[in-house]
Amino acid sequence: MNVKSLTAAELADKIGVQRSNVSHVLNGRNNPSSVFIEKLLQTFPELDARWLILGEGEMLMRQEPQQEMKFENNITEMPQKSMTDLLTKSENKIETDSPKNIDRIVILYDDKTFRDYFPE
Repeated sequence: MNVKSLTAAELADKIGVQRSNVSHVLNGRNNPSSVFIEKLLQTFPELDARWLILGEGEMLMRQEPQQEMKFENNITEMPQKSMTDLLTKSENKIETDSPKNIDRIVILYDDKTFRDYFPE
């Protein structure tokens, strides 16, 4: 809330929960529910979930510059194109009929860790 200069009421409105939910979490009456945490992470994707839940690491995740991101399966670097164009034209043939833009890519590793990428 301090980083975004939000009041408790503004935070509640922004993430779509009742104002009393934020108040109860802030004063220690209730622990945040999984839905509450999910809404925080969806609204503020730069928040590090590990920091939010476990208190470990940095509050904000570092974003890799788009051109330096590396992918497996024959995609070696991110060109200065939209993510949708890249995925549609790649050998992976991930196609979509939707006009929606990609907001976030999550890579899940076999050691149960993950990494988020946010296209610009």
